[in-house]
Amino acid sequence: MKRMFSRPGTKGVGSAILKFLEGEARTLGYRALWLETRLMNERAVQFYERKGYQRIPNFGKYAGNSKAVCFEKRLVNTDKVD
Repeated sequence: MKRMFSRPGTKGVGSAILKFLEGEARTLGYRALWLETRLMNERAVQFYERKGYQRIPNFGKYAGNSKAVCFEKRLVNTDKVD
């Protein structure tokens, strides 16, 4: 994902946007979403963690950047159930 914003005072808009984007990604066949935010943006870090995103090693241009934090969310269950 690249750049998601909502304005202060618009409670629920960020969650709605994220839910929509995750649904679109599933429809397009994506099995996971990766994203980055600044570590100092505590609201964003907490938001993504509440939405089920797990921290992963920083990737791409964020590798080695101590001010960045990267996340992943699996969109489909790849575990085989017998």
